[in-house]
Amino acid sequence: MPFVALLVLVSAPFFVPSEEPVEFQQLGLTIEAPPLEELVYTDRVSKKIAESDEARHAFDQRRVGFWKGQLGDSEVEVGLHVYPGSVSRNEPGDVTDSAIWELRRRDGGFLERVIRYEEGEYGFAPLLQIIEAEVPGAEGGAIGEQFLCAGLLQHEGYVLHVRATPALDKKARKQLLGYLEKAVDYEGPERDPEWTIEDVQERWVRDTPEDMHKDFLYQLSKPAWRKKAVVRTENYIVLTNSSSGKAFAKQLEENYDEIKKVFPFEEVDGMRLMPIFLFRTRAQYNEFYAKIANTTIARAQRTGGHAWRDYYATWYEAPGDPVHIHECTHQLFHNRMGLSGGGSWYQEGVAEYIETRASERNIAARYVKKGEHIPLADFVEMRGLIASAKDNVKGGAGTAAGEAYKQAALLIEFLRESKYAKKHFAEFLQTVGRIPRNDKKAIEAVFQRLYGTGLDGVDEEWRKYCKKR
Repeated sequence: MPFVALLVLVSAPFFVPSEEPVEFQQLGLTIEAPPLEELVYTDRVSKKIAESDEARHAFDQRRVGFWKGQLGDSEVEVGLHVYPGSVSRNEPGDVTDSAIWELRRRDGGFLERVIRYEEGEYGFAPLLQIIEAEVPGAEGGAIGEQFLCAGLLQHEGYVLHVRATPALDKKARKQLLGYLEKAVDYEGPERDPEWTIEDVQERWVRDTPEDMHKDFLYQLSKPAWRKKAVVRTENYIVLTNSSSGKAFAKQLEENYDEIKKVFPFEEVDGMRLMPIFLFRTRAQYNEFYAKIANTTIARAQRTGGHAWRDYYATWYEAPGDPVHIHECTHQLFHNRMGLSGGGSWYQEGVAEYIETRASERNIAARYVKKGEHIPLADFVEMRGLIASAKDNVKGGAGTAAGEAYKQAALLIEFLRESKYAKKHFAEFLQTVGRIPRNDKKAIEAVFQRLYGTGLDGVDEEWRKYCKKR
């Protein structure tokens, strides 16, 4: 049964000296005691203490263990937090996304410095994602540093959150990082990264409309037909009721290579094959979209496919249709690169850039050259290019949304290809992609740091680029 809660609210936490490992049987986890002086531990967190300054970094009432002590000149707090299961958490990075959202809500800022993975017996997924960041002060600047170590269990996720104030010295930091890599011991089931047939069956039944279940499950029951219903490649698993899954899967891998060439990223062993729902007809896709997004068939009909959570869904028509590489870019940016922020201008910009040819951005370049485009300072605040474009686009050719998408692609072209900006593109991509969407202040700060000027200054350089383009 899924783990629901381990916490019992009491009037006050009871700290005890403890250097022994702590076992959380219901989670299958054992956590080693951190290497701190004057170490104390509690597994009880009261509502009163959770609202105090001391525990204001606790994640609601999901903290199930808490250590504190001294390491060098720094006070260190270590909390184990549990996130109840969710269909949207498929990798450890999805768990850290939840934790970072809460830390941003409390502290007003969280910008990662380092993100890396450790492979081992850390949970249902054999990965631990470790993120390092500063602890922001109330009046700006940093007052310390923090670490998030996230793992994925079968029915929930967990985060080991470490907070050190002030920041650790070099020796203490090395000691703490060494501890974090070995702190978690897991005993329990482990997933098959290539998906079992039972995994496939559960996923299809969970996400697709009921009238599509019988035929697909019948295909799975026949070994000779199963290979057509489930097609595995190096990076994808295609779940399909079409007879063209193999051809589509081949194109997916070609798209993957193209995306990685344009936007390089480090591959991590142990991640699950990315799921693709490929339907035989557009009507079936529309029905799927309406069900999973809890929306209307009319809205589904306006899409040519969509990437959401860990999957991409479409119907079989033409494997080489540019919409597929567009949506696969969205899928990779979220599932493999961990870049879900920035805003619609960023997310649609990278996808539209890889989908289109330079000549398809010519009209957008004319608007930028004439200063008739959406100013960059306004563009980064647009919540959605489709919904917001009509009120911002000045040009008359094409639809407003289409122009906004092409402007976003042109901006990525400028940042990736121009002499002015290209040497900073990799850092731009990684940094802005981890900023909360439409956080203009944070985006402006990144542009200022990378390019020596703010959004208006970059906008002016963009206009110069388009005049010579």
